[in-house]
Amino acid sequence: MGRGLFIIVLGMSLIVSLARINLSQTRQRAGERVDAQWEQANASNNAVGIAKIAVARLQDGTDATATDPTNYPTITMPNGGTATIVSIQTNGVAPGLPTAWRRVLARGSQTNAQDVNVVVDMGTRSFSEYFLFVDNWSAGDYLITGDSLWGPIHSNGKMYLWGSPFFQGRVSTGASGFGYIGNNAASATPDFRAGTPTFNTNIPFPSSLNIDQTITTAQAGGKCFNYNAITGVADASTTTWLKFNTNGTVAYKSGSTAWQNTSLSTLAPNGIIASYGPIKVEGTIPSGAQVSVVSNGEIRIVNDLKYTDNPRTNPSATNVLGLIAKGNVTVADTATTRDGISGGPSSGLQVDASVFTLGSFAYENYQTIPFAGNIQVLGGVVQKNRGINGIFDPSTGTITHGFQERHRYDERFNGGTFAPPGFPVQPGLVVKNWYQTI
Repeated sequence: MGRGLFIIVLGMSLIVSLARINLSQTRQRAGERVDAQWEQANASNNAVGIAKIAVARLQDGTDATATDPTNYPTITMPNGGTATIVSIQTNGVAPGLPTAWRRVLARGSQTNAQDVNVVVDMGTRSFSEYFLFVDNWSAGDYLITGDSLWGPIHSNGKMYLWGSPFFQGRVSTGASGFGYIGNNAASATPDFRAGTPTFNTNIPFPSSLNIDQTITTAQAGGKCFNYNAITGVADASTTTWLKFNTNGTVAYKSGSTAWQNTSLSTLAPNGIIASYGPIKVEGTIPSGAQVSVVSNGEIRIVNDLKYTDNPRTNPSATNVLGLIAKGNVTVADTATTRDGISGGPSSGLQVDASVFTLGSFAYENYQTIPFAGNIQVLGGVVQKNRGINGIFDPSTGTITHGFQERHRYDERFNGGTFAPPGFPVQPGLVVKNWYQTI
């Protein structure tokens, strides 16, 4: 009995000793894992830290050395690790990177940890991302009950509201608040579905230089009317007519010349059609076609402009139209654009495009014609001066002259990456993608 008890006690002692050894080893391994995780986290923080430095310098826009990785010396961090900018690549080096974008590769190192790479893609954002952008908003122009605005909206000036306009996208303004009839805020109960508007935010509006660059691009690889490339003489008075057809062709004429018809890809291989004079445009943009119409003067819309492949029903559609003008973009007062007055086939006008104008986007003679239905824009309007398309009676909210605005946002423009060819871009670079690799 005594010998058996001794063996039992000896066995229990051995088990307890082994358990203590195992517990000690477990604690040691746990401590090692914590140390390893700490080292790896430091390596990641090192890479992120120097990547943020490069991003800030690139966004500054005034640092001429920001794109040269040799101007970012390797930094020894307080945690004992290092941080390095390995490269800053352009689209000529990094495959698939869009023009004017930059790719930053940052690396963080730490003793007993794997190196961490942070990759940051920075690019421009097109003004086409805005559903409505206005630099100067007229005090006499109100968004009213029945106006439905479905995408991002910004005005550098004060926006004026009456009744219950509907806002589906984010709203921002350079002003400290909104304007109302008689300064009576109770006269408006706007419906903001994307959150509280942002105030006191000014976004620089492009100059004519942006359009000059697009016209130069048309001269180089597209089509530029009313310009003699040999003499450098431009004709700003002759009108060019364009009619886009569903079969991918474009009917066109300039001044008194005869109409011609050719494929869009032949007329303007890079998709940009420009003129130093006014342009009158109408038609249908076929599936897959990407085109911008650019005028050194005015663009006049004389009939519907429609996509064959509607992005509202097919989000993968690639056909797109840009209307870019130094002057106004005007909806011409014609029998076809006014057919809503008599309950015509469209009861209004359809414009599928992203519009950019250093003037205004407005309907001609809106003050004198009876209510003519809707102007339906699928895309967006970016304008220097807010154009007026109709007149309403504030006592009833009824539109008495011109058109009601029934715009819908083209979701493909969201984020500012997808855009018509040569469309003006916002100043500076923004972060497009950010990811880590080991």
